Amino acid sequence: MASWRRPTNAPDSHGAWLCPCCGHRTLEGAGDYDLCPVCFWEDAGDQLRWPTMTDGPNGISLIEAQRTFAEVGACAQAFVPQTRDPWPGEEREAGWRVLDPELDDFE
Repeated sequence: MASWRRPTNAPDSHGAWLCPCCGHRTLEGAGDYDLCPVCFWEDAGDQLRWPTMTDGPNGISLIEAQRTFAEVGACAQAFVPQTRDPWPGEEREAGWRVLDPELDDFE
């Protein structure tokens, strides 16, 4: 089993941070409860550390939100109307991928 490592998620030259759900650089800080305009994930920070946790502000796990984003373009079906496409400069980093419980060891 591969050991999962928390991304360094350092801000880019414009100060944007990666969204843990969709991977786009849309957040002003890490774990600052910002809402991602691309997927509508609220970045509380703790769900990146414990991605199977469901009692955060999003009400679903990060793993489930990533799967849902891949299917519908939002962290949850109900939030599709609140999302938008990524803008130029909000691209994912090379190598970004969704979490995989079969491959990644979170503890």
